[in-house]
Amino acid sequence: GLWGMGKGCAFALGALVGWCAVSCSLASLGAWNGTGAETISGRGLRRHLAEGSHKPFAQRSAEGRQALAAAVSQITALYDSTEEAMTRDVTWFDKSGGHHDRQLVHRMLRSIVLSEPFVVAVGGMSDTAGHGNLAKESYPMQMLAALKGPFAAAGVDLVVRNLAMGGVPSFPNSVCFEDAFGSDVDLVVWDFRMVEHDDVKGELYIRQALMMPKQPVIMFKRNLGYLKNLAEKYGAMASLHAIDEMPLYNALHTTSPALSHDKFCETSCSCPGQVRWHAGWKMQRLRGLQMAMVYGKMFRKALDQLDALLSSHEDPRTAQDWTLSPKPLPSARSPHLKPQFADHTYHCGLTWSPHVGRNLTSLVDRSQQAKGGTNWAVRDPNARVSGPGKRCGYLDDKAQMEGTVDTGWVWFLLPQTEEAGVVGFCADFPKNKRVQDVPVLIMLNGEEVQRDMNFWLDARTLGVSIQCYATSKNVLVGENSLGFRVMEAGTTFKLTHVLWR
Repeated sequence: GLWGMGKGCAFALGALVGWCAVSCSLASLGAWNGTGAETISGRGLRRHLAEGSHKPFAQRSAEGRQALAAAVSQITALYDSTEEAMTRDVTWFDKSGGHHDRQLVHRMLRSIVLSEPFVVAVGGMSDTAGHGNLAKESYPMQMLAALKGPFAAAGVDLVVRNLAMGGVPSFPNSVCFEDAFGSDVDLVVWDFRMVEHDDVKGELYIRQALMMPKQPVIMFKRNLGYLKNLAEKYGAMASLHAIDEMPLYNALHTTSPALSHDKFCETSCSCPGQVRWHAGWKMQRLRGLQMAMVYGKMFRKALDQLDALLSSHEDPRTAQDWTLSPKPLPSARSPHLKPQFADHTYHCGLTWSPHVGRNLTSLVDRSQQAKGGTNWAVRDPNARVSGPGKRCGYLDDKAQMEGTVDTGWVWFLLPQTEEAGVVGFCADFPKNKRVQDVPVLIMLNGEEVQRDMNFWLDARTLGVSIQCYATSKNVLVGENSLGFRVMEAGTTFKLTHVLWR
């Protein structure tokens, strides 16, 4: 049977566009050993969490430990392996010594004590999104299915957001971290292994994540060569680490029925992306369960620390100050990371999905001064994938807001701009052109700024050709008005992101 995907698992796309959430616990294991593990789903899970958060801490610890032990037993039995074998392939880049996982353990303990959600955001490519399979078979959702029950038993809502998209690198969504991934993240995953090997964009992803309010821990899905060069700056601050499933796969795949004869979807499906470079459901499951074992081991340590607190404090909530205190970022290692976007976070409106924050269309000025809106239209050039993909449970929508000479102006209202602020945009450009080569008029608060837009970075893969620009000229404190108009026939301008700070 597929891990965590029994009848008791309720899959839902949340009200926030692109926010993937699965509410499930251990599925029935009757297909494996007839133990019939408890299944929690939907409304039952919310009730279970509410009850768990009101139980005595000692009871929450005991029940969380019991549920975790059951999950570990079932996973190791599935692969005829051991916890040690399934958790050894973690590379830590913190060279300061001590316990590398201490930050993550503390965050898990904090979530238990304060009854706060523990939030994981996964950025990545089509294989990460689970293309070829059902979205619930992608490895982030498999990890969630395995650990949701143990976390819930301890009174913690484990939230996993699979925000992967096919064919796009980490930039430019990295600069829009709050709106793309969420400001409440505890653990951030990078998995753009097929579409990005760029140390500049990798460092930018790390820096933007670390500027989120909770300064999350960061995991890479491969031990990329440049990570060792970033260890001194970010190894300790981000508890930077990599988890690679390939050594485990190579040790198991010739002997384990749980990996042999892999295919797309456990049951028959016609999900887009059934190609050789995408993993089948068994490989996705291995990735997710390996992560569940690694982070489950840390969760057990958090329960151990809870028990230690309870031995000397009746109420662990008052045992210490649980406030998270982000540390200041070091200077960027790469000289190509300009301070303008390496040292600041941005508000964004995006056309791409999935994301958790603002849609670009929500920023369109529909006032009388803007003639009630715009004739620019949102078009999805990836509809052949995104349409069938929705039927398989995931979003992969690389939409663009497009304008031509016939569609006139589009105006965006950008609120809460700070002093010495910056306004910018990203768009799909022909690979041999810059914004100054394109017949488009860009107005910021009534002044032309297209020639004042400074180039940041581009993102070029087989899927996209995105360039990003920004300016500080004529930026006002408070609300800003940004407008675009195509000036020549035969040109289509394709916006994907508008950003400001």
